[in-house]
Amino acid sequence: MRVACSQFKKLLPGLDIAPQALADLMTHQGLVVKELAPVSELFSPACLAATFEEGSEDNGFVRCTLKAGPQTFHLSVEPWGVPLPGSRVLVNPVGMGMHVLPLAGLPPLEHGAFLITLPLEIPEGERIPGTKVLADQILECEVTANRGDCLSVLGLAREIAAGMDLDLVPPETDFVFSETRTDFTLENQDADDLCPYYTGRLIRNVTVRPSPWSVILDLLLLGLRPINNVVDYTNLAMMEFGQPLHAFDASTLRGRGIVVRRARRGEQLVTLDGIKRELSFGMLVIADRERPVAVAGVMGGQMNEVVPATREIFLEAAVFDGPSVRKTTRSLGMRTDASARFERGIDCRAVIPASSRVLHLLDQERSAVEVLSPWLENGGPTFRQREISLNPEYIGEIMAFPVNQERTRRILNRLGFRTEETGDGALRVSVPSWRADVGEAIDLAEEVGRVAGYRHIHSMLPEVAFDPGNRGSLWPVKAKLRSFLADRGFYEVVTISLLNRETVRKAGFREEDLACVINPLVHDQRVLRPSLLLSSLDTLRTNITRGRDPVGIFEIGDVFLRTAGSRNHYAEESRLFLALNGSLFSPLWQDRSVDLYFELKGLFESILDRLGIDQAGVNMQPEEDPTGLFNSQRSFTAFRGKGEDLIGWGGSLRDELASVFGFWGIVYCLELRLSLLGELVREQSISLDEVSRFPAVRRDVSLLCPITLSWQTVKNLLDTVSQSKGMALESFDLFDCYQGKSLPVDRKSLSFSMVFRSLVETLTDQTVDQWVSEVKEALKTLDGVLLREELNL
Repeated sequence: MRVACSQFKKLLPGLDIAPQALADLMTHQGLVVKELAPVSELFSPACLAATFEEGSEDNGFVRCTLKAGPQTFHLSVEPWGVPLPGSRVLVNPVGMGMHVLPLAGLPPLEHGAFLITLPLEIPEGERIPGTKVLADQILECEVTANRGDCLSVLGLAREIAAGMDLDLVPPETDFVFSETRTDFTLENQDADDLCPYYTGRLIRNVTVRPSPWSVILDLLLLGLRPINNVVDYTNLAMMEFGQPLHAFDASTLRGRGIVVRRARRGEQLVTLDGIKRELSFGMLVIADRERPVAVAGVMGGQMNEVVPATREIFLEAAVFDGPSVRKTTRSLGMRTDASARFERGIDCRAVIPASSRVLHLLDQERSAVEVLSPWLENGGPTFRQREISLNPEYIGEIMAFPVNQERTRRILNRLGFRTEETGDGALRVSVPSWRADVGEAIDLAEEVGRVAGYRHIHSMLPEVAFDPGNRGSLWPVKAKLRSFLADRGFYEVVTISLLNRETVRKAGFREEDLACVINPLVHDQRVLRPSLLLSSLDTLRTNITRGRDPVGIFEIGDVFLRTAGSRNHYAEESRLFLALNGSLFSPLWQDRSVDLYFELKGLFESILDRLGIDQAGVNMQPEEDPTGLFNSQRSFTAFRGKGEDLIGWGGSLRDELASVFGFWGIVYCLELRLSLLGELVREQSISLDEVSRFPAVRRDVSLLCPITLSWQTVKNLLDTVSQSKGMALESFDLFDCYQGKSLPVDRKSLSFSMVFRSLVETLTDQTVDQWVSEVKEALKTLDGVLLREELNL
């Protein structure tokens, strides 16, 4: 809402404050002033005051001669827009006629609609931006959705009156009416729910002419374009009172009547902007006895607009249902100043005063205009009086600073509330019709507090009882995983739980296994993710396609699945997901084409170690994952015990799947069920091992074995041999797996290290060599296993 300081002074005669101080005051009261600018900036610097000397007919226009000091201009205007000779008029050499907004660089117009008449006290030839009439400031106010009353000069002035304790003088609304009875009729055809109150008045002997300078200036300051006196008066009254109005050329209304009804199938209307619009069935329209003439609350029709030839008008003012107007504007793709006010809610008691304001302005022209009797009304104001009991001490408790009863009463009265003492120290407060947002004592406390000044509220820490909250049984597991993965170079990501159907379809998930939202906020985000991988695809794609190599990400979140065997029950499960497209550690591997697979398995084992889970209770199988997202030759699954419960799965993302989702390269992923990990953690007993004071001895062993032999088989054998022989085997780790040149296609080489350490003595080389020899003999018992040291390779 844009208003000039001078317009506030018309309603607040006692207003004497600098524009910046006024802007600060309004902002402190909750009406944020976004901009404060000089009025002169609205006008082109080239605008001049000129004198209209003479005019002559020119192909339906009047060729006018305008003199501005030593300069002479010629401009053709329509006959109705020509003032009396000797009138002072506005001239813009870079945009002639009514175009007074900045139009630098535009060529002069050959003709215009009308000439804008200026006060004679402005000297001829003087530049308008430098005159006293423009020594003003404009405030651009941001109005919240619940304060529709502040979409008016009167509403904003009421706020200033409360803040500065000033008397408010409303715009003049008196007019002279005729005893002649109107022949117009009103009818509401079963649309009372969308239009509970409709009024109108017939005016005859109207002369359509340019508005006086005072009205034109007010409209420009409010951000509106002057059109003609009748339309300008309705627009000015709307901006002053917040009540939209519309003037019809009454001679074009068929049947001498107005009908408020819903649109019928197939009806159309050419609106004032010249666009033919298809009216939806049930949309509220204003019609004459034969056809629609306006879209209710939005815009009138072109065939009934007020034009220079108009001599009779029907002035409409009504209350239209806000949600209905909002639906109509969206359907038609148009939004107007009128619809913006109806959507937020108008003051139903301003209907007659706003109409009277238009009639007052017409009456001020001292012409032969005749306002016929009576007011035509259908329905009535829908406001129901609300009364609230308020104790000023309550305001002090809420706002943390005292406000006495007298101060409370003055603030509320200035805001338009009526107050009455009840005798027990409390006030009975009547809520005005324009404040639909006020319904309880807490709302009144806010009104008093913001006007009295939030700056008086003392800073203090809130008193709250300590509540550690319930973090859930999985919180320690999640905290350890976050710390562990961050230490190893992974970045945590957070993605939304909703996916579009196309993403899930491409990944191969079945529709019947998915949990979907019935009424999603976004149309293409309907499916709740069945896997964390799917929601992280965008993050992976962004990093990989922008050359991030290597990249490691992880996410801890929930997935949603349909419960097995049920169509109406769903399960929500916490999981850990991680992905990497390159080694995040110093590599020991020789063949970079296969190392990430083993690095991923090693990472899984490290996660188990970090959580204190005994790996003997976890069974890893080299087989395709249950989701089908990974390459079968580069994937694994992990179970608790002997295949009892699925803990997780991992492997390299299928190449075709990566291509479908727009990135490339080898990406390895791991997804774990945290609920199962949590159960394994709780099953473990804490044990402490003695720290050995003696040195360790390392030995390396290399094998040539069938390609089908798994490292898990070798590990199991090492465990069995070391325990049966009483070896002090502290650890063993695979550090190389090789396939390629110099080896048969069905063979591979495995190299691993063994670390021996005793708790009671320093191990001798002879003892360690004996143990290593026993390990090697045991390994040769495996089918197809040979020691590389015994081969000539």
